[in-house]
Amino acid sequence: MEPSSLAQALTVLGASLVLAKLLEEGAIKLRLPGVLGQILAGIILGSSFSYFRQAYNGDALEFLMNLGLIWLLFLGGLETDISLVRRTGKVAVVSTTMGVLVPLILGFLVGRLLGLPGREPLVLGILLTPTSIGLTLRVFIELGKLNTDYGIASLTASILDDFMGIALLVLGVARGSPLTLAANFAIFVLVCILLSWAVAKKLVPRIPMPESPMGVLAITAGLMLLFSAVAQYTISAAIEGAYLFGLFLGSTAEGKGISESVKVMGEGLLIPSFFVMVGGRLELGALASGEALLFTFMVLAMAVLGKVAGRGLGALIAGFDPAKSLVMGVGSIPRLEIAMVIVITAASVGSISPAHQHLFLGAAVAMVLVTNLVTPPLLKWSIRRAEEKIRRGKG
Repeated sequence: MEPSSLAQALTVLGASLVLAKLLEEGAIKLRLPGVLGQILAGIILGSSFSYFRQAYNGDALEFLMNLGLIWLLFLGGLETDISLVRRTGKVAVVSTTMGVLVPLILGFLVGRLLGLPGREPLVLGILLTPTSIGLTLRVFIELGKLNTDYGIASLTASILDDFMGIALLVLGVARGSPLTLAANFAIFVLVCILLSWAVAKKLVPRIPMPESPMGVLAITAGLMLLFSAVAQYTISAAIEGAYLFGLFLGSTAEGKGISESVKVMGEGLLIPSFFVMVGGRLELGALASGEALLFTFMVLAMAVLGKVAGRGLGALIAGFDPAKSLVMGVGSIPRLEIAMVIVITAASVGSISPAHQHLFLGAAVAMVLVTNLVTPPLLKWSIRRAEEKIRRGKG
């Protein structure tokens, strides 16, 4: 890296972290999730100063952004009670299935009605299916509700959402037999789960660990990164690898011993960096086209209503009460990295025509911005509603 690039990255990162933490505190004082302040810091700096926007989109901070998301998922896995994952598995599977099918079908049908050519209706449907787990996870952690049945079910469903979104992307843009592609993906998922269990539960306890807690942190974090790399190489799903590794590691003595250190390191640097750069990379100018406004509005409506109705109905069918089902639905609203990956990948292989790429890109940017801004207060409200109902039931 050139000295000037390093200086720019350090300057931008330092200023971003300071502003992010100040705005985070302001958001908390307003009884809003602190992550909103971090995203807003990126939006302010990225949209106001080309110096910052250039750095946010540069290679120097690209890696830090990805590492922040991976670390957030690792922390989420460590802090997840795996027994609750088993207990809420049925709700997670049913709600995920409904939460993927409803927006997928809705997007496909609307795409056909709009007259989108070729595979674009399918790409539109696929664009609506994934959920960004990072924001929802952060809100659950902030409110101390991660290890509730609806918190774990929501988190598990979001993990499954990403897997299904990636699978649909492969099936939607790849050439070849859909059956073969689906079989290969299913095999990887099974192998990924078995490997993460074997490494975290069997290998880690047998490694001679340093006496220093920081030494244990370094070794376990290194193994997590290696496992995430395997997931990234195979299906571009490093975050799922990090979460699965943390999930199984969290029930070991080593996992319990490093949990607080992982949280301090994440909250102090890596996780705020991720959310700041999410805000800093949002291209607000992509929404300026009049032609894109109607398309964007329709995508936003389908993105919110399709997910809330789909996952919420699935949770209701699987046995949750209406209040907890609403939490499940609201928690599935945010979109982030996978949505952008879908648009970019589909465009690169020709599944989106050049004439319509600006429509999809503008809609994806708006979807990321709006869903990440509206979810925290909505999720906070729905969680309080569910908790009030639980308290009334006990009373």
